[in-house]
Amino acid sequence: MTRRDVIGLMTAVSALGLTGCNEMFRKSFRFKMTVEVETPQGLRTGSGVMEVSAAKTTKILPEQNAVSTIFKGEAVLVDLPGGPLIALVSDIGSGYSLASAAVKSFDPLTGPEGKYVASIGKLGEPASLGRSVLIGDYPELVRFRDIRDPKTVELVDPNDLAKSFGAGVKLRRIMLTVVDGPVTVGIEQRLPWLVRYGNKMLDGSELGSFDANGNPINLANSLSVLNFKSLEMM
Repeated sequence: MTRRDVIGLMTAVSALGLTGCNEMFRKSFRFKMTVEVETPQGLRTGSGVMEVSAAKTTKILPEQNAVSTIFKGEAVLVDLPGGPLIALVSDIGSGYSLASAAVKSFDPLTGPEGKYVASIGKLGEPASLGRSVLIGDYPELVRFRDIRDPKTVELVDPNDLAKSFGAGVKLRRIMLTVVDGPVTVGIEQRLPWLVRYGNKMLDGSELGSFDANGNPINLANSLSVLNFKSLEMM
């Protein structure tokens, strides 16, 4: 082993050591997301508990993010007369992150680096339990024309649920509440076909397709299991 190899190995080990040290100071909090929908038959709701954690990390490459974020959670379903409304945990097309949206909803002044970690730490304190806010940036909403067929997925306009579910159906609000209960699991009981799409898009393809502007050419070809549940829970 040459001197250069030894120096490279020592640098890598040091970086890993620093990363591990930073991980010891990981901050986290759990929140329940509740989706409320008004219907002619009355108020319908669906909810799920999720967790966000973050830690400052050592940047080895310039393009690396200095914050390591871990999200655990599943999509929230609201049973409506025309089938379930589903609030996704992420959107591949736009890069939307429910984790970031939740933290920023609780703390609008959240920054991209240390402030982000500090905000999560603050939300994780016991005094924050029970604190509720309206989410500032809605998660993407979808429905299935046929819940048994993932290829029938279609977008739902949060400002016009009636177009997808019929007259009198309206999104009332999406509320986030800090909690300490267990993270919700079991979405496969409602969407059993998810277990067959671990490494595929909802149309069965291996990869998604987008146009020159980054917009999905076909919704079923742009969504995967990761839009319905976090990787940490797979």
